[in-house]
Amino acid sequence: MSQESLRYVLVTPARNEGSHIGKTLESVVRQTIRPVRWVVVDDNSTDDTGAIMRGYAAECDFIRCLSAPQEARKNFGSKVKAFQAGCALLAGCEYDYIGILDGDVSFEPDYFEQLFALVRQDARLGLAGGIIMEEVNGRFVPQLISPESVAGAVQMFRRECFEQIGGLRPLELGGVDSFVEIMARMHGWRVRTFPQLRVYHHGRVTMGGRNVLASRFRKGLISYSLGYHPLFQIAVGVSRMGHRPYFFGGALQIAGYMWAALAGMERTVPTSMVAFLRNEQLKRLRLRVPRRRSSTTPTSGNPTPAVPSSENVV
Repeated sequence: MSQESLRYVLVTPARNEGSHIGKTLESVVRQTIRPVRWVVVDDNSTDDTGAIMRGYAAECDFIRCLSAPQEARKNFGSKVKAFQAGCALLAGCEYDYIGILDGDVSFEPDYFEQLFALVRQDARLGLAGGIIMEEVNGRFVPQLISPESVAGAVQMFRRECFEQIGGLRPLELGGVDSFVEIMARMHGWRVRTFPQLRVYHHGRVTMGGRNVLASRFRKGLISYSLGYHPLFQIAVGVSRMGHRPYFFGGALQIAGYMWAALAGMERTVPTSMVAFLRNEQLKRLRLRVPRRRSSTTPTSGNPTPAVPSSENVV
């Protein structure tokens, strides 16, 4: 595949990634197919993230650096606002794909070449990416995620899909990764993670103690804010009980959802999206319900899809 055969741009919001952003910068600079433009946004870092970014930008004409506006109050929508600020520097660029890339990942030099070779096989594939590999106990293991979901650190959109869903939307609690996936599917696009394309995550992984338990509770809050059907949330929570932290992680996700429901938490996503998502989730649940088999019903065939165990799956 020649470099002239596709055009893509990247936007990377980065905050205090001085320890890792060099790996991300090197990974993109070494790509066999480079982006038309890469906007790296310093999201109010207090370390040397900005200095490292500017050093690479001075050597590579396709890299642009930007400092995000100072936020009076930080929340999970800050990254989206930094991304939106970066998109302003894409004016005048002609491109077919737009990607979100976190500042603490690395990948092989042919990552984007392989990704686009796969994406171009399906004209309705609107959102794609590789599998995130997390370092746990000294070794990298794949993130738990459905093949029909893409981690927010490496989401690559067809431009038509991205514009049709209205781009990213700041959500105070988070969950924008899931939001764009649901919106893409609602507009008839397919979403896909390719497990053969590995992306190594070098940032801190929250695996134990209060942090992971608090994050599981927050996952439940996010699920409610996105419009998850309560039965689907319970099924996901029960499934999650089989993963660390055993039992408590899944139970806290259910508890977070129930707390949000009882508190009457306001949703800021479109009601049409909630209706679409719940219909989709109920269909998945029905596929799991065992059907009574007659004596003449064959027992062979494809297995029934399970309810996803990952909170990234919607």
